[in-house]
Amino acid sequence: MRCRAVSRRHFLKAAAVLSGIAAGGCGRSRPKIFSYVNEPEDTPGVATFYSSTCRECPAGCGTLLRVRENRPVKIEGNPDHPVNRGSLCARGQAGLYRLYDDKRFRGPLKRGAPIGWQQALRSVHETLTDVSSEGKRVLLFTGLEDLLVREAAESLFKEIPGRHVMGEPVNYETVKEGFFRVTGRREVPAFDLEGVDFILNFGAEIFETFLSPVEYGRVFGALRERGGSAVTIASRSSLTADTSDQAFVAEPGGELAAARAVLSLVAEAKGRSAGSWGLSLEEAARESGLSAAILRQIARALLKASSPFVFPGAALSGSAELAAVVFLINEYLGSMSRYRGPHAVAALASAEELEDVAARAERGEYGLLLCHGADPFSVPRLAKAFSKIKTIVSFDSHPNATTAAATYVLPADTPFETWGLYEPRPGLLSVVQPTREPLFDTRPLPVLLAGLAGKTFDPLGRVKTRMDRGDLRLGVKESSPRGVTRPEVKPRWDAFSGGGGAGRSKEGLHLSVYPSLLLYDGRAEGNPYLQEIPDPLNLVVWRTVAEIHPKAAGELGVTEGDWLEISSDHGTIRLKAKIQPRGAERVIGVALGRSGASNPWSLVPTAVFPAGLIPVSVKKVRDDRLPLVAGDTDQHERRIAREVGEREEGEHEIDPNLELYDEAKHPHYRWGMTIDLDRCTGCSACVAACMIENNIPIVGEKQVNYGREMQWISIQRYETERGMMSLPMLCQQCSKAPCEPVCPVYATHHSSEGLNVQTYNRCIGTRYCANNCPYKVRRFNWFDYTKPSPVKEMLNPDVTVRGVGVMEKCTFCIQRIRRVEIDANIERRPIHDGEVIPACAQTCPTEAIVFGNLKDENSRVRKVQRKAEEEGRAYKILEFLGIEPAVTYLKRRRNFEEEV
Repeated sequence: MRCRAVSRRHFLKAAAVLSGIAAGGCGRSRPKIFSYVNEPEDTPGVATFYSSTCRECPAGCGTLLRVRENRPVKIEGNPDHPVNRGSLCARGQAGLYRLYDDKRFRGPLKRGAPIGWQQALRSVHETLTDVSSEGKRVLLFTGLEDLLVREAAESLFKEIPGRHVMGEPVNYETVKEGFFRVTGRREVPAFDLEGVDFILNFGAEIFETFLSPVEYGRVFGALRERGGSAVTIASRSSLTADTSDQAFVAEPGGELAAARAVLSLVAEAKGRSAGSWGLSLEEAARESGLSAAILRQIARALLKASSPFVFPGAALSGSAELAAVVFLINEYLGSMSRYRGPHAVAALASAEELEDVAARAERGEYGLLLCHGADPFSVPRLAKAFSKIKTIVSFDSHPNATTAAATYVLPADTPFETWGLYEPRPGLLSVVQPTREPLFDTRPLPVLLAGLAGKTFDPLGRVKTRMDRGDLRLGVKESSPRGVTRPEVKPRWDAFSGGGGAGRSKEGLHLSVYPSLLLYDGRAEGNPYLQEIPDPLNLVVWRTVAEIHPKAAGELGVTEGDWLEISSDHGTIRLKAKIQPRGAERVIGVALGRSGASNPWSLVPTAVFPAGLIPVSVKKVRDDRLPLVAGDTDQHERRIAREVGEREEGEHEIDPNLELYDEAKHPHYRWGMTIDLDRCTGCSACVAACMIENNIPIVGEKQVNYGREMQWISIQRYETERGMMSLPMLCQQCSKAPCEPVCPVYATHHSSEGLNVQTYNRCIGTRYCANNCPYKVRRFNWFDYTKPSPVKEMLNPDVTVRGVGVMEKCTFCIQRIRRVEIDANIERRPIHDGEVIPACAQTCPTEAIVFGNLKDENSRVRKVQRKAEEEGRAYKILEFLGIEPAVTYLKRRRNFEEEV
């Protein structure tokens, strides 16, 4: 069927509109933006906060952007936003780099050479007209876009023949298909998990990347406060598994067999039918590798809990059968009543849709490809198909494989420079608000798309039609969703492929690909802050590794750091080996997110990763080493990370006669902190928040491997008697700090408020303090780590940038303390509890970190500390040294114990 041609009238109209866009009109003037608390006064030295929405993943967390002297310098979570309630993940904290990235395109390009907007838009419009006259169509291929971009795309394709496809690597297709097999709806459901007291997880990366990890972290923190439990059954190790009370290792693909057995037990107890989806305990034990006793205990715990919830399989390596079984378990437990509508990711294209697009591109149906927010040329299947399209236009503001292949690059504004509306789920509108003028010569994407259709587009006007002034200040509008009804459960018993463990093989190795905690699907690959944060699971930086079980490594003659060649029937990748003892013996784990020779897309022939595990062969290529940033996971009997109920042998006693220092005096304030290891998931949000808040420099992989990392707080991982634990380590602000007396110039000293203060302009760099610190949390500036323009505009003006030869460390965000002290002194009052919150505590999704004045018995930090002391959970690391640290750690609890 021949596509309609563009009329002369439309051509002239579009040319006029595009001329206005090229000249900087059509909404280019700075609109009035709405501050979170009060009208902005642009007072020098005083921050103004603007509400917006994080677009680093589909979760749609609310943000507050701190603006100083008309430039955003920090992102915080919006406490009024129902998704994240003031917290953010590491990607959200570091997302501001997307605005100031020095690698951003400064303006439009044609095959890599600068070109003016007028000429670029005229050329693209002429191409569009030619494509239409040839009977071909336009393909707009994007990531998950907000409502304004979708409306602009809709207006474009009312005038121009074509289609808009939203495609992302993490599309939750197995979850969508599983929900369809149970309810008849092709949705990725969103659930209200408030009040959940027992979580059973079949491999989903709940606290890392699955759908809404910050929201789930908040739910988990509340669950731990109530004494609830979490259990994970998975074949690959993950932070979620390590954070659970118990993590049971399943055989490759064995999660399905375990879930089917649990379904049978729950259905029997509830007088319901498991149909052909159920499985006997004996067969499930044989297929999953878990004993019948464990499966029976898990089912009993689900039935006993008052508010249980079951998560489906991993986002990339799960299966539709597993998701279907899980949703049916939730129905029988009454947990489907928590349904609150389809999540935004339900709009992402399926594998079938993407394959159809690729096939049409190969047949020559598309004459023009428009791209934004997706990188199809990083996926071999799509790159091969889309290379057949004659003209490629990318609207991305940052370089990627697609911009390298593009005929034209017309950079669009970042979410920090334009208006938008994002709807994570029905009834929840979240505003995307500009916080400064565009940094470079870019344009709003909706304006560009509508302009190609010969129409003007007013982003702010569209936002105002949906949100009033009060909503714009808060940045969010929540209302009762229209047309959202609880789905009727009608299992399609005949749609089940059967088999105990779908995709399970008795032989060979299997690859489990998962989204990176720090880089997600690769969209954050260019962010050096996230590259430099050690992966909390593997403790490596700036590279992707292959997680391999010790037994498989031994059979291959592999030691940690050796180069591996991982091959499938479709390609090969090369990675360094990381020994990971907590997964299944025949599962190799590789994170998505980095391009090049480590990109797992090379192993599959499809546009999305196939459900289940990928059969691979592995061979050692050559010897090498793998520097680990956080060091050894063995505690060497120092009892750094502790659990309730563990053996107390080897406890060091404090000798009261060993007093080398005078008692420190703190007349009004003694700032301190509690860190609850029962809540900490190891997500590294605190690390990212600290780096941005305190202007911590990026040193690069080579310097990190020399041991010259600069983070003030790190996530350390330690083996315990019952599993692996994550532990945030930072300066303990000791009252009798051993780092202080060894400084020859008194650069480090103890303040009257209990802070171990570092005076930068007095430091001469002897590094004696670092040698004498038992926690090894001091950092030395080996070089002047300068930031290029415009990255230096991201620096926090309240924090000194340290120079070469200077020691630095955690200050408990002293700049925040001083700001509140100034305000309190002006008002002639003491500092109120909760007024000072360091960056790490502010962003923590689970509220594991609590900060305050230890001299105030009514402060939250003292209440938490007292309660933990009464429960026998409070302890201080290396307290036997007599140095009186101000950080109290709370022992981890195991609320679900495997029955013996």
